[in-house]
Amino acid sequence: MKVAVQDANILIDLELSGLLDLWFQLGIETHTTNLVCRELRKGSHIQALSYVKNGSILETIISFEDLLEVDRIHRSFEPKGAGVVDASVLFLAMQKGAMLLTGDKPLRHEAEVKYRIEVHGTIWILDQLVLKGVIQGVVAADKLEYLIGLTGEQKRRLPRKQSSEYIAKWRGI
Repeated sequence: MKVAVQDANILIDLELSGLLDLWFQLGIETHTTNLVCRELRKGSHIQALSYVKNGSILETIISFEDLLEVDRIHRSFEPKGAGVVDASVLFLAMQKGAMLLTGDKPLRHEAEVKYRIEVHGTIWILDQLVLKGVIQGVVAADKLEYLIGLTGEQKRRLPRKQSSEYIAKWRGI
């Protein structure tokens, strides 16, 4: 079974787009950290937290000893810009030998370049949902357009060029 560690921005994207339920149909064991859960609580992301509560998303409590390592990772980030919460999901992905799901550019760079961890974002998740037949391409295109602000109030930070390419692909344009 594939294992993934999710950052807060991925969980929020999936919740906002109404795709969090469908994520679990991909059969990927899902983990996050208690630091991410704290961010979700601050933002009142009830649906994402309900999956943590029912055990669908496995929450790892970062111990004091682990926090020292998380802090070391955080201080070593190049370029700067990622936070301690970001370092916690990178630490967990390394610990689990898991892929990291995040949209945070500095975190993606650090994970891919320095630690050689497989990293994907929201667009990859949408594409997996299409490829596995969980949703149709036009639905994925609609969801992505919503997230980037073309058809609603959301303006999530997703790569515009890649978003446009996938929207066209999924719509068969």
